Amino acid sequence: MSTSLTTARSGYNDSFLGQNRTPIHFAAYQGQLHALYGLIKLGKNVNSRTVDGVTPLHEACSRGNFYCAKMLIQAGAEVNVRNIDGSSPLGDAACNGSLDCINLLLDSGVLVNDPMARSTPLHEAALRDHWAAVTALINAGCKLEASDGHFGTPLHAACFKGNVASALQLVLAGANVNATKLHESPLHLAAAAGSLLLVKILIEFGANLNQRDNRGRRPIDLVISDTEMYKLLKQYETDVLSLQDSCRMTIHRHVKRGNTRDLVNVGLPVPLIDRLLYRGPWAP
Repeated sequence: MSTSLTTARSGYNDSFLGQNRTPIHFAAYQGQLHALYGLIKLGKNVNSRTVDGVTPLHEACSRGNFYCAKMLIQAGAEVNVRNIDGSSPLGDAACNGSLDCINLLLDSGVLVNDPMARSTPLHEAALRDHWAAVTALINAGCKLEASDGHFGTPLHAACFKGNVASALQLVLAGANVNATKLHESPLHLAAAAGSLLLVKILIEFGANLNQRDNRGRRPIDLVISDTEMYKLLKQYETDVLSLQDSCRMTIHRHVKRGNTRDLVNVGLPVPLIDRLLYRGPWAP
């Protein structure tokens, strides 16, 4: 047996064995490229599945092991396979935030909007604030309004964790800031999460301050009075907007959904574009 295959087996513990994984799963998980190559040359099945439907490609993508994932795909690994939880290798790469694995899978023809998936890769990336992965998935055509049956839309998932960078990418791409899950909006979640900047962004993009959830509560009803969050929401409720704020909100509302980034082409001053797109000194 070669040294690489011995290495692969040496770390192969009882926990892995108990989950019905094979040496090729382990090599992919650990990023042991030489061992993986040897196993493939021996004719081991690159699409072998555990009782939970996990393949070696799932393992490689879940750990961001790009070269192992590439080798598996070149050897015939299926890119659209799902495990028992409905997760695909793309979903696992999104969880990990591995942009290299995500781009590899996209270049290999992976489905970005699998109709059978319980949660989308975009949900997974947004929930963990992998904003670069969020951007890549948006550019690849992931549906912005897909609901996972738990959080709601990807924007809900980002706001639940107070993930400003990912939420900003979603709203700039045209995500509906007033989408609801059990009447709960992203603004409800952002307020509860305590992210002042995220609340400001959502309101700037047209979030409804008076949206009530399934218990009749507005976003302001979810925060403790006399806190900075309460004061901010109260200010938006009662104060007249400055001309600058009013103009900015009007531009966001009237630019065609999904084309916010096209503001760079309309001849506005660069400082104003930076402010509208939260770039430069305005970046979160």
